[in-house]
Amino acid sequence: MQFARVAYTLSFTLALVFVVLSGSALASSLCSLGWPSALFDGLTVCTSSIGWAMAMRLSMTYAVYHALLTLLTAGASGDHSVTLFKAFHRRWFFWKNLILAGGAFGSMFIGNTFFSSSYVYISYVGSAVFLVCQMVLLLLLAYRLTIAVSSAKVPALNILYLAVSFGLYGFGLFLKVMNIVWHHSEDTRSVVVCGVSMALDILALVLSLTSGSGAALPPGVWAAVTGVYISQGVYSAVGAAPWAWWLPTLSWTISILLVVTVFLVCMSEMSFDPLFDAGECDLDEMEGLDSEDDDDEDSDTVSYHYFMYHLVMTVASLFMPFSVSGSGTGATQTWDFWVMCGGALLTGLLFSWTLSAPRLFPHRTFGQKSLY
Repeated sequence: MQFARVAYTLSFTLALVFVVLSGSALASSLCSLGWPSALFDGLTVCTSSIGWAMAMRLSMTYAVYHALLTLLTAGASGDHSVTLFKAFHRRWFFWKNLILAGGAFGSMFIGNTFFSSSYVYISYVGSAVFLVCQMVLLLLLAYRLTIAVSSAKVPALNILYLAVSFGLYGFGLFLKVMNIVWHHSEDTRSVVVCGVSMALDILALVLSLTSGSGAALPPGVWAAVTGVYISQGVYSAVGAAPWAWWLPTLSWTISILLVVTVFLVCMSEMSFDPLFDAGECDLDEMEGLDSEDDDDEDSDTVSYHYFMYHLVMTVASLFMPFSVSGSGTGATQTWDFWVMCGGALLTGLLFSWTLSAPRLFPHRTFGQKSLY
């Protein structure tokens, strides 16, 4: 498809531009500060009130990558091995991501100002979008659970995983709502609620991953999820970058990359999926669509490695909230800029690899079957 090819080229070009921008910013920042003193400043501020206040605000922007990670990973985690799940996920893959990706990005840009008094009315809209996204995800998870219970092909252990994941996710959403009600910049109760809800989200994500085919969670996903929270702890200790002109350039570039990449993955799924080629699909017709059909894909098809895609989304979502929100003072500014640009550089490199690997190594499989 010509349009998808143009979008691919645009995304890869933006990825290279982003790597150059973030790399130069990182280099200039490293030249302007001393390693020992910067490290000491960053660790010292971790115990300050700035860290607590930032942690609460950033816990709300966690919905951005949580919505995408949870849904996309659940849709490509091995559920396709079950006929009923295959029909559901393949048929609704595009529409789920189109709706939730748009809602997640909207909540990120608008909801980032939730705790800013200057944009209090706009922030309420962003928070509402955030909650709607979370509720839609909860309903989709409930629908998956209903399908699993009604299907004789789904093992009981997988159903248990889905049920527990649904309960944890629902309780985590309840805690997020209560956090909005209870919020205060120095409220210890609110901080605890955020931490507990994040822990529940991680556990729900893990269970959702393993519920598809019973496969073990890839070690890289553990590293990615763990890195998210370690980096959040570092970021919460510092403020925004001192050079404001870098922020719009980097944040908008990564935003375009994210949107285009989501679009490309959806187009790849639609263009080479028999369900979309056939238009309407009946579940009875899915009986013959087994693993042999997945092996007959075109050799020149750009197949996206789902693990790398999730890792990209995780690292990118680390950078985005902190580049468009927060403020810092004093010695923390240069340290924050160094950390932020480092994350931005890693994001750009991962984007470049995700887009170029299928082209550089056409005979290797970069799809979900290489993971499960």
